[in-house]
Amino acid sequence: MSIVSTELFAQLKPELSALPSLPSIGWAGMYAGTSKGVLFCMGGTNFPDKKPWEGGKRNVSKEIYMLSNNYSNWIKLNEELPQPMAYGVSATYGNQIILVGGTTENGMSAQIIVLEWDGEKLNKQHYPDFPVPIAYASGTVVGNLLIVAGGMDLAGNLSKKCYALNLLNPKNGWLALPDLPGRERMLAICGAFGNKFYLFSGETKTKNLYGEIYRDILQDAYKLNITEKEKGFSFEWEALAKMPKGMSAGATPVPVLNNETMFFWGGVDAVAGLHKVPATHPGISKEIFNYYPNQDKWEFVGEIKDISAKVTLPVVYWNNQWVYVSGEIKPGIRDNAVISIEN
Repeated sequence: MSIVSTELFAQLKPELSALPSLPSIGWAGMYAGTSKGVLFCMGGTNFPDKKPWEGGKRNVSKEIYMLSNNYSNWIKLNEELPQPMAYGVSATYGNQIILVGGTTENGMSAQIIVLEWDGEKLNKQHYPDFPVPIAYASGTVVGNLLIVAGGMDLAGNLSKKCYALNLLNPKNGWLALPDLPGRERMLAICGAFGNKFYLFSGETKTKNLYGEIYRDILQDAYKLNITEKEKGFSFEWEALAKMPKGMSAGATPVPVLNNETMFFWGGVDAVAGLHKVPATHPGISKEIFNYYPNQDKWEFVGEIKDISAKVTLPVVYWNNQWVYVSGEIKPGIRDNAVISIEN
């Protein structure tokens, strides 16, 4: 494991490390998680032959890769996903990696796939389907609940819906929670802290004065207060301090450092969202921010100068570090680097 030199300004100087890079050019919209101490990633999309503006065809993957504790190279498994998939939700619960929905070659999925490593292979099972086929949603585990919010449906409509699956009794199916406050959205950043579910940014569709629809990068933030009662749970959304800037499609779930700070890096802000020509896109802002949940306060940290910031990628907590898996550095351009931050 090599240490990546970073040029940072301001208070926090996290230690970033380079784990072995993924094969090929990398993927956007992967799923990732851990089982029995092993890191897995799978699915995602890329353009292996030509860039999209050159007529390249998008490839959707069903491949699965694993990285063991000795930090050797990624190993491609013989097992594959049931079909090529990307841009769904992935979460780790105990030794289970849970995959929720996502895009497929023929549309979107509502399937919930559960993977568990037995030391030789990944065993698969299914939990009850999500209420609707969904992609570009956000979700993570809070306690024993898998919470999934927002996203896009088959018709291209964005959602304010939020659902929970009790992983102690998954056969009971999904519970509808109160709708998200604010606008419907996709590609939001989510996280868990203090037995609460947090949701930040994302993007929606808004009309200007001339009736033209534009990409609206959101800056609002919310937490879902969860109270366990004798006969179930109660849920209540609470608005948080507005983000310094939007970070749609940022790495999710957001890392929590030192059990006090949520660490934000990457994502599409309003300026990046204005660029219409992928070939000349400047890339993702390298600015980083802290959010302090106990104080509801934001702090600008600085910039990571020599590592490309990314979008549409999963984050996994593994071996006391937060691991950023592959992703996209510009529209249509993938990055196979795997970067970690020590907790």
